Amino acid sequence: MGIDKPDVRQVVHFGMPRSVEAYMQESGRAGRDGGPGICLVLFTKMDRSTAEKSIFLGNPLPQPSPSLYRSLMRLQSVFQYCRQRHHCRRAQLLEYLGEEPCTAVAITRICSSQCLPAAGAPGFCAVGGSSSSSSRLWCGRCDNCCSAATLSCQEEVSKELTQLLRFLSGAGSAYQCGRTELIKCVRSANLSSGRTADQWQRVLDAAVHQGLVRLDIKSNRNATYAVAVSSDDGRCWLQEWDEGTRRTFLVDLGRSTAAAAHGDATAAAAAPQRLAPVSLTPLASIADPDSLPVFEILPSQ
Repeated sequence: MGIDKPDVRQVVHFGMPRSVEAYMQESGRAGRDGGPGICLVLFTKMDRSTAEKSIFLGNPLPQPSPSLYRSLMRLQSVFQYCRQRHHCRRAQLLEYLGEEPCTAVAITRICSSQCLPAAGAPGFCAVGGSSSSSSRLWCGRCDNCCSAATLSCQEEVSKELTQLLRFLSGAGSAYQCGRTELIKCVRSANLSSGRTADQWQRVLDAAVHQGLVRLDIKSNRNATYAVAVSSDDGRCWLQEWDEGTRRTFLVDLGRSTAAAAHGDATAAAAAPQRLAPVSLTPLASIADPDSLPVFEILPSQ
């Protein structure tokens, strides 16, 4: 339900939203008067499992419906959004809606009676951001643009992706186990990689997000659950790999920059990475409210 209060300064999600659309609508209640606003999301990786169970329990039909599948994929998208710490939050939201995030390009397509921002204005995406040599989209307001690059790094996991796709391709339609069991099987078959179960899960989630793996829904007498199956794009990846074509596949495996640089997977897995806590100090006592991030995602690990 809506509230007629334009000067909301902080919106806190205690738990992961059910969809990116829900997050945008709810976080958009902050700063409607044109003033600064802060949006925080407090979540753990278990939030997705809890939400999935709730979605599946709410399905009264004997067979999964298209709306159930859409709800599952929306949940997958918002989970990926919350865990993505290397791509501008504003750019992610615009790309999800099929919009052009780069201000310089978008301005040429906008018809507005209001004054449009210049390319690179704080809060609006521009290529390069604080570094003119960078090709990264940067808004200068979200947590990813302000701080996250120093907390974790993306790693090249094309070999792990290929092993995952090969397992799914070999299992075929006979494979009916959920994602947790899938990760156990893939990990036990590739122990030499040294990847933890959580890191394999991140590879799987990234593959789903990029369309290399698709999610299907299976039902039996006891439960309804999501199953990962190979997609057409995933099969093309395998074919290209077997023909000698190598593509880069970067995934944030949840390790700190220092731990990844030293290859210390054990230490990194034992110590979950957290973004620095954000104090909910009243904005009236902050000297420069405009310096605060607009979006801040605070995962428990």
